[in-house]
Amino acid sequence: MTAIDSVASSALSHWTTLGHSATVVPWDEVHGAIGPLEDGGKAIVEAVVVPSTKVIECVVSESADWALVLTQVRGVIDLGWSVIVLAPLSDMGAAHEGLRGSSARLQGWWRRAGDEMHFSRIEIA
Repeated sequence: MTAIDSVASSALSHWTTLGHSATVVPWDEVHGAIGPLEDGGKAIVEAVVVPSTKVIECVVSESADWALVLTQVRGVIDLGWSVIVLAPLSDMGAAHEGLRGSSARLQGWWRRAGDEMHFSRIEIA
């Protein structure tokens, strides 16, 4: 399992523990789950879609192009969804800079010894 897969599965586990139905969707298929989106490239790899709360958690690639992430996130927000961008903890500064002015929220992730996934608290972009 890659780090990205582990991020998505950990986020999915969080939502199901809270009693919500959620699904991990590859980004290039997310339009089928939430609505029409422009093809924006590969900055976002996967999404955890939680229809009951209209929340989508976007898992970005490591060393993402933040201008492209912003374009993709705005498309989701324009469809009426709340967005949480899950970014590597080491990229949180760039994420804040790149997503400034959007209504997206950010959450950093990192792995500890034994591949245990950890998340920071949610921050405003």
